[in-house]
Amino acid sequence: MYRKNAYQPSSSAQPLLFLLLALASTFLIACASENDAKGCQQTIREPRAADYLLHVLVDTGTQYLSDPPTSGPHKVWIAPRVISKQLSPSEQLGILEHGDVLIQYKPRAVTNSQIATWKTAISERAHLAPNSDLPSNFVMTAHLTKQICTHLTTAVINRFAEAHVDSIQKN
Repeated sequence: MYRKNAYQPSSSAQPLLFLLLALASTFLIACASENDAKGCQQTIREPRAADYLLHVLVDTGTQYLSDPPTSGPHKVWIAPRVISKQLSPSEQLGILEHGDVLIQYKPRAVTNSQIATWKTAISERAHLAPNSDLPSNFVMTAHLTKQICTHLTTAVINRFAEAHVDSIQKN
């Protein structure tokens, strides 16, 4: 005669098991998020330019506080989501004035298929533009905020956009 397995987990063991599974899931999600942003520096908070309210019609010799800028004189314009030309600093800031974010990339750092994927997968408030003068392969900017990256994923772009869209109204 065979003996049946009489082990039954106690009711106190079930919450412990649930807790361990929850902690393991949190750890795995955190690791995935960290790996997504591994190619990015910490987000930089920049000062507001004294002339940040100034609208300009043509580009002048304005000295911006940083490059690419996050505050300063800007053009008023409605930018497409995917831009094919390098933008002037005043055009970059015109995008940020609307509360949108700008993702700039060195042309050699991305493929056309990446751009096509990002166009459909990233936030509708994020704009893509080439910029061969960047200090790294990618720079994401929002009003008074910048993040510099060597590698970029859709998830990183969307987290930046989620955190900084409409930041001009908050600052």
